[in-house]
Amino acid sequence: MDNILLNKSPFNSEIELGLRALTILVSSYPRTYTLHDLVVLDYFLVHSKDLSEKSEESLHPNVPFRSGELLIKQDKLKTGLHLYMHKGLIQLNLTDGGFKYSASDSSRYFLDLLSNQYTINLEKKAKWLSIAITKITDKELKKIINKNLTEWNFDTFIETDFIKDSNNE
Repeated sequence: MDNILLNKSPFNSEIELGLRALTILVSSYPRTYTLHDLVVLDYFLVHSKDLSEKSEESLHPNVPFRSGELLIKQDKLKTGLHLYMHKGLIQLNLTDGGFKYSASDSSRYFLDLLSNQYTINLEKKAKWLSIAITKITDKELKKIINKNLTEWNFDTFIETDFIKDSNNE
């Protein structure tokens, strides 16, 4: 892990993406998520208005072509997850559904040590997301994603664990 080249910009860096994933995992503990799920959840964490108009303001601005974030985040997020795993803050679990990530026993304590305004806002938004995502059916989530596919221009995210194949509904 020591020879991983990290993005030098802190914005959407491997460290920030890993922190956001850690926050999602802590807020939704004991649920586990695939890498693919975490990319989608991370998108909704920072662009919560895309998931629900009832959400408070999104963490990040709704810039045009923000859908491109879905394309570039997966590799950086995976690196970020592994950085936090290396420190014992995230666990990788082998399940019947494949590899899934979860918070570790130390995760909550680590987040409690962070006190800057961004992290406070991040935790608040992650708590909202962990509740909001359970209230949305797979069919509704698929509809939200389908509605935005043209805007997002990235249809492979239709295959998340949250979304059942339309033939199985």
